[in-house]
Amino acid sequence: MPAAARVALPPNPFAEATAYTLLARVASMHGQREAIVFGEERLTFTDFLARVDTLATGLAAIGLGRPDTLAIWLPNRPLWYIAQLAAAKLGVVVVGLNPRYKAHELSYPGARTKHPI
Repeated sequence: MPAAARVALPPNPFAEATAYTLLARVASMHGQREAIVFGEERLTFTDFLARVDTLATGLAAIGLGRPDTLAIWLPNRPLWYIAQLAAAKLGVVVVGLNPRYKAHELSYPGARTKHPI
């Protein structure tokens, strides 16, 4: 196709985005909308972001940061997503562990993460 016939595409607005920055942007635009509904528990985007920020602050306070890994041994609940995005904010890699694992089954992945929760 000749250069003159090509259509210029706008820059990708997500090129520099992270999971955390996308959450922060949605919270700034639609803060009072529900982000998570789990049984009777309901979190707005503002509440969700606040919980993520609180956990990220705590994780940073115990020394967690890039390039650490964080094992999450939780069932599929709001706290799992809060922990994942808190880790993303810090640049930490999440290792999701099957919540059906028994304690003795955690020795291998647990030995390879700095801060399992």
